[in-house]
Amino acid sequence: MHACALALILAPALAREDGICTAWLPAVEGARIEVGDLAEISGLAASHAHPGGVWFHEDHQEGPVLYAADTDGGDRGTFTLAGVRNVDWEDLAVGPCPDGEPVCTCLHVADIGDNDLERDGGVVWRVPEPEPLDPGGRTQVGPLDAVHFVYPDGPHDAETLLVDPDTGAVLLVTKEAPARVFAFPGTPPASASEDDPLVLELLDAVDLESLGASAPKASGGAVSPAGLRTVLRTDEDLLLFRGTGAAAFQREPDVLPVPPAGQGEAVAFTPDGRTLLLVSEGTDPHLWSVTCTAFQPMVDDPWDPLVDCRSGCSGCATGGSVARLVAGLLAGLAALGRRRSITVPCRGRGRGPAGGSPPGRPGRG
Repeated sequence: MHACALALILAPALAREDGICTAWLPAVEGARIEVGDLAEISGLAASHAHPGGVWFHEDHQEGPVLYAADTDGGDRGTFTLAGVRNVDWEDLAVGPCPDGEPVCTCLHVADIGDNDLERDGGVVWRVPEPEPLDPGGRTQVGPLDAVHFVYPDGPHDAETLLVDPDTGAVLLVTKEAPARVFAFPGTPPASASEDDPLVLELLDAVDLESLGASAPKASGGAVSPAGLRTVLRTDEDLLLFRGTGAAAFQREPDVLPVPPAGQGEAVAFTPDGRTLLLVSEGTDPHLWSVTCTAFQPMVDDPWDPLVDCRSGCSGCATGGSVARLVAGLLAGLAALGRRRSITVPCRGRGRGPAGGSPPGRPGRG
């Protein structure tokens, strides 16, 4: 498919959407990624703050570099993370920044790979999402913080980080059979140093083959824009689960169309919730898309905490019946162009135990 056709499929939404899809189109190969000299992309995330923008990184073969591009593959800059190592970067996600920070959205860079099982854990770097640059632009950015962690039971290899874009909850899925699902304590997790790392909690072990996967090991994943769905990628499969947290993996997934074998590792939702992006591996990387053709929206309030940090909330999401009432009020005021003039009391993101489903979301039973 031509780049212009992919751009039409991925026309950016003005607000986030989420819901349920009952029919998917076949995987379509789109634009070649023109930024950098990419050979082994292992992380992919779609920007909410800059619609139509995507972020990439490579694994341990390259340095600590993030790449920005448009969905038509156009170069939007190269960003080197100052003071950071790329031991084995394996996944990338967008999510809210820690509580109390003045920025809305952070890129979560997951240094979690461990093919030789030599690491007791890893680190997630949280980086305030930069402004894209002009083609060929290069700059240096600093991470906001680091979340060092260890497993409770020894080394694991992992390539999947799941960040709830609404709550900031973080899960890690290992690349083994069965896959282990670990939760980071705190929602969102607090900063943690290498000398005093967080200890992850083992939530579950998931046999992906028993759920319909042809390949048993997860190589990437993502959470949908409002946290209604979770997708896992394997070398041969694309599995879409309803819900988030460990409970999602207890449900039978939808097995979606995938690119040819070997043509995808990382996966991300577009902000409108209707398209999954995948990126091919190797020296000639292309974006692939799998698009919903029968979508049922299930989000009443299109406010996106990764775009508009409400004053005093630092991007935090509210929960419960009071929050739904406030959200409804704000939605009405937004129609009159008054949303940004309202001060919303911050109720925090902690809306339930790790791996559970926060209250106040539709369609998560």
